[in-house]
Amino acid sequence: MVNNLADANQAVSVNASSSGIPRTLKVLKDGKRAEMEAQHIENPSEADVVRRISKYELALHCRRTTRGVEQTATLISQLIEVFDSEKGRDTLGVPLVNIERMQELWNTQMKHVACIQVPVGAQLYMKTGTMEKGGIMLPTYRCARGSSEQSLTKSIFFP
Repeated sequence: MVNNLADANQAVSVNASSSGIPRTLKVLKDGKRAEMEAQHIENPSEADVVRRISKYELALHCRRTTRGVEQTATLISQLIEVFDSEKGRDTLGVPLVNIERMQELWNTQMKHVACIQVPVGAQLYMKTGTMEKGGIMLPTYRCARGSSEQSLTKSIFFP
C-alpha cells in the first residue's frame, strides 16, 4: 500500500518532466516544508519533508502520467531480471517467484503495455481549485478515471 510520497515515487511515476521533478511536486514539497517550519520544525531535511507528504496530498496536488511503452516495458523487464538474481531470493536462498512462469507471463502480456499508457494529449485531470499549504497556493486536481489515488499501473500482473 502506498502511504506517502517516498512509497509513491517507487510505485508510480509522478508526472515525468524534463527536469525530472514536476513543478507541482516541487511546489507541494515547498508547501509541506513551510507547513513544518510553521509547526516549529526547523530546517527539515528533504527526506523529512518527503516522508510527511501523504498519498492523499500527492493525489490531490500532482498529476500522474505513464512513462511510455518502451520505458515501461524496459522497467518491467529489469524488474524481472532482479527477481532472477540473488536479490530475488529470501534469506534462505529460496526464489521469491517462479521466474520461468513470470517470464512466460511477461512474454505473453508485454503486448498489453500500450493499453495501460495514458494517450498523448489526453486530459485525465481537471483542475478543481487551489489550496493553501504553508502559505503557498497549490492547485487541486480530480482525475477523470474517478479517483486520482488509483494507480495507473494497477493492471500489471503479479504472478
